[in-house]
Formats: sequence, C-alpha cells, structure tokens
Amino acid sequence: MLQRITVMKNFGTYSNYKPSKNFPEWDGTFKKNNIIYAHNGSGKTTFSLIFQSLSSGSGEVLVKKKRVASDGEVEIRLLGSNANYNFLNQKWDTINNSINVFNSFYFQDNVYAFKFSDDEFSYLFKANEEINDLNQKLTKSLKELSRIKKSIKNNTFFLKEKLKTAKNSKQKEKILKSNKEFLLKKNLQQKKLEEEITNSTPIVKGFYQNICTQYRDKVNYYLKQFTDSILIKDIKPLYSKSVRLQSIVFNLSVDGFETSLGKRDISFDFYLSDGDKNSIAFASFLARLDMMEMDQLSKQILVFDDPFSSLDSNRKNRTISLISRYANKVNQIFVYSHDLYFADELSNRFYPKSDLLCLEM
Repeated sequence: MLQRITVMKNFGTYSNYKPSKNFPEWDGTFKKNNIIYAHNGSGKTTFSLIFQSLSSGSGEVLVKKKRVASDGEVEIRLLGSNANYNFLNQKWDTINNSINVFNSFYFQDNVYAFKFSDDEFSYLFKANEEINDLNQKLTKSLKELSRIKKSIKNNTFFLKEKLKTAKNSKQKEKILKSNKEFLLKKNLQQKKLEEEITNSTPIVKGFYQNICTQYRDKVNYYLKQFTDSILIKDIKPLYSKSVRLQSIVFNLSVDGFETSLGKRDISFDFYLSDGDKNSIAFASFLARLDMMEMDQLSKQILVFDDPFSSLDSNRKNRTISLISRYANKVNQIFVYSHDLYFADELSNRFYPKSDLLCLEM
C-alpha cells in the first residue's frame, strides 16, 4: 500500500510540494480508498501520472511533465508499507508493478486493439505450467533458429575470407571440406528446430487463443452493462517473434454491423461516440482484473483517472458500482474525478469510512 507522498518538486503544476503533519488541509497521507476531486487543469492527471510511471518504471512521462518555469530536476518521494519510492535523476530507485492505471494513455492503447505488457502476459497465461514450459522451449528454439540462419547466411562471406588465406590447394580443400561439414551440421540443426517449432507453435497459440476468447467474453460482459449496441466479435492474437502476446485485434459489431479484421471497413471514429470508446477501454481494463487469481488481485493498487469521461448518467452510475465493488478485493484504490456528483456518489459506496480519504485539490 502507498502510505504517503512527501515530495513533489518541479513537476507539472507543483513547484515544491512537501505536505507535513502541520498542514490542516492534508498531510500527504493516503488511505485504502482515495477519492480526489479537482477541476480540469488543476493537476489531478499530473498527479495520477506518478502512479503510471511508478508501475512501468519509465521516468519518461514524468520528465516530460517537468515544471516549465523550473531549472531543477523532477523529484518525487513516496512512502509505502513495504518499500519507499524515490524518483531522482530521471529514474525510480524502486518500482511497483502491482499498480494498474486507467487513464487517457490506457484509453488510447485499448480502443482499437487490446495491448498487453509483459507483466499482464505473465498473469493472464500463467495457469498452465505445461504450456509455459513449452512456450519457454519454443522461445529458446526460435532464438536458436534465428542464430543458425544468421550463421548460414554469413557463411559465404567467411568462407571467401578463409580461402583467401589458403597458401595452397591442399589447404583450400581442407577449408572446403570443413565448411561442408559445418553447413551439413547447421542444416540438420535447422531442420530439427523447424520441426520442433512446427509441432509446438499450434499447441501454444491454441492455448493462448482460448485464453484470449475468455478475455473477450469478460470484456463483452462489462460492455453489456454500458451498451446493448456494441459487441466484441472475432479476435486475433498478435505475437512477438518469441511467441509473446503483444495485442489482440478484434472484429466489432456496432448496431448489428460488423467490422472486418485488418480492414476496418466500418470506421470506429465514425460510428462510435466517445462514450462508446471509453466503455470499450474500461471494459477491457476490468476484464484484466477478473483474469487475476484472488490472491494476486488482493495485492493490486487501482488508479482511475476520470474513468467516466464522456459517459451519460446511466453509464456513470454503472461505473460507480463497478469501481466500488473492488473496495474489499484489492490492496488500494485511487479515483481522480472532475465531477463532484460522481465523487460524492462513489464515496457513499466505500466502507468503512475510516478507510476512505476524500480530497479536493
């Protein structure tokens, strides 16, 4: 749990913010559930970016938000229940990858396709040890195959260079014989690896396809709570060369009309409202939480930065219900909002009140 922020210096709207026990408004201490209300432009999103950076370990987003009028470097200091987190010299000394942030960055990455970090890949697909072992072997085989192909490709050049050093025909014959043996060995290795990869890939990808289908179904479960007109249809997992899931592209049904994978013959931007897009992204975020085991979910810190953006009153109420149900399931929650009604209604759903911080920035 993140317990307290002690320093925000040269960052966004904050020049040198050091809350203390003497501050009557707020001493920087967080609680289990935290609702922060602020008008747009007052620094709440800037504040939430701290959590995004702390989760990923990337300091780039904080450096970009350096206070314009300052010559000094960005400095952030947080106290946690198990560790302290200090951002100095453009990097964190410790990261916390249990933080999950829903904000405009997540929205942008998960409207037209669902993208996954390595950490998300690990918990989404860790359930089957046999598949994980097979995938590790497959990844190793792919890397070895790439190395062998490269050595075969470069062999012609190296052979020419060796032949240039030969002093007589006997040495040339020896070099050619050795090279022939080398190519024979490499070709046999390549053939064996290709057979292993051909046999293993459908098994691994078939398992991942099944998990991705489960994920799609969970996304649709949440989507139905926001709209009856949108449905995620066919899905296609996209992998890196090492058979790591990078993203899922999908076919979308809008009022009965379907897009086509890869073609997008129906424009998302034309047919979907901002509220629809927000619903898709938010549903995908909640679906990932549902994919976690309970013992893992209980360790998570959730950060919602204006989760109801562009939503009507009905969708806002659904958002309130969905966020509040995590109050007793996760380690900690932060909600940033520019809507006082939303913040007030959400605060009424959190119990006990001793675990709730309501703060106006």
